[in-house]
Amino acid sequence: MPKVKKRLSANVFERHYKAQQWCLKNNIRVYAHALPNGKFWLVYENDGIKKSSKTEYTREEIPQKQWDFYLYIYEKRRNLAKEGH
Repeated sequence: MPKVKKRLSANVFERHYKAQQWCLKNNIRVYAHALPNGKFWLVYENDGIKKSSKTEYTREEIPQKQWDFYLYIYEKRRNLAKEGH
């Protein structure tokens, strides 16, 4: 019998979807980059310029980290806009 893969899930709320939507509209993407050791880096791409975390995440951690990073970017940019930068 084939091995059943465990479904990965993240705690995602309306604010996460709003943050992701804003980021995508502003040409910002966040995605996982698989490493040879089975772990992942988080990659942040803004208008074609890519930066990656050097923190390695497990298969179980990466979905939540992606959503949380979208939210972090959204809130950081929104706060900068409020401050007039």
